[in-house]
Amino acid sequence: FPGGPRAADALVRASLTWEPAPTPLTARLQLAPGEPTLVHRHVVLGPQGTALQRAVSWFSRPALTEIPQLARYRPGRDRRRQPDLRLLYHWMHQAGL
Repeated sequence: FPGGPRAADALVRASLTWEPAPTPLTARLQLAPGEPTLVHRHVVLGPQGTALQRAVSWFSRPALTEIPQLARYRPGRDRRRQPDLRLLYHWMHQAGL
């Protein structure tokens, strides 16, 4: 995820939503056009509140199917807290992705 030396004193904002992936990405994500998927947005804000870095991750169907820890982020679940995906790469490795 974004970070680095400039982000050491910065504020990090993350959000998770379910929304359709952009049409050019659907085949690569193994999704049908218009099919919603999990989307992670990560923004690092500087001291003045300006965005230093932005990242958007669209989850593929295999990732959603094979990473059981992502089930807590399914639609209808309570997601009022900042999403904690620090272990995502570990979860992906465990799932063989």
